[in-house]
Amino acid sequence: MVVLLGPEYPKRVWTRFESDQFKSRFGDGAVIPVWFSTAEPGMFDETSRLGGFKIDPNGDVNGQLIDLVDLLSRKLVDLRGMTDRLI
Repeated sequence: MVVLLGPEYPKRVWTRFESDQFKSRFGDGAVIPVWFSTAEPGMFDETSRLGGFKIDPNGDVNGQLIDLVDLLSRKLVDLRGMTDRLI
């Protein structure tokens, strides 16, 4: 699961429900948080120590998105390898 944690995330009611569904899964690598540098510190600050990705909307967005896609691709390859070993 990829969670986009932008400036509006902590302000929305539905995100509280959503976050309750995945917060416990941060530690097992099932959630990849993407923090926007323009977001105020919020409810997921403590999770930054677990990994994730930060995007600066004022920077090279295309380059950052390419890096994010690379990260997600590696994660999928890793997960697929784990699944193949279980079969």
